[in-house]
Amino acid sequence: MNDLFDRPLFVGAHVDDIELFAGGTLSRFSSSALCITFSKHDGLLTAMPWKEVREGKDVYPEVNWQVRDFNAVDGSIQKGRERIAENLRYYLSSSLPTVVVTHQSSDTNQDHRTIYEEVIRTFKGKVPILCGSFPNNDISQVKRTFFVGISGKDLRRKILAIKKYKSQMVPGREYLNSSQSLVQAKFWGAYINQSFAEAFEVVRLWI
Repeated sequence: MNDLFDRPLFVGAHVDDIELFAGGTLSRFSSSALCITFSKHDGLLTAMPWKEVREGKDVYPEVNWQVRDFNAVDGSIQKGRERIAENLRYYLSSSLPTVVVTHQSSDTNQDHRTIYEEVIRTFKGKVPILCGSFPNNDISQVKRTFFVGISGKDLRRKILAIKKYKSQMVPGREYLNSSQSLVQAKFWGAYINQSFAEAFEVVRLWI
């Protein structure tokens, strides 16, 4: 597995997404990880102050984070598909990722769906693609057959990173609670006889 994660590229729509769907895996392979997110959540009623964004990223100081400036509420992610694709093509050629981790195929959030589709369009047949679990947005419950065991330290870093986004802690977002991350990590860990794990949908995987 280490070869697969030699140069992982994590791609999310919004600045807190990667931590939610793959924060433990990011922690495990953080020394070689590149992360790109396309929206700062500007314009939302629960918009994230830049202080929160910086603090969230500071939990993983060794990670190379790239945050783009797409607005979260004016449809600019959906309207900006070609600019998103250009960004992704740049990272395909410049960083030569060994695996791409992004949103799940069954995600019902329109921004998440757009990023998933552009990742598939850009990387299919060139780089293995895995999709992380975002349970509150998952209607069809896609099949997850790839698991990454994570340590207690990895899980704590994931939880700490999510906690930094205080402006997002509003009623109805139970998936942001620490207990949810713990329960989910234990649930997936049981599949591979480990204490904690994260599970992924496989789009393309080869060695």
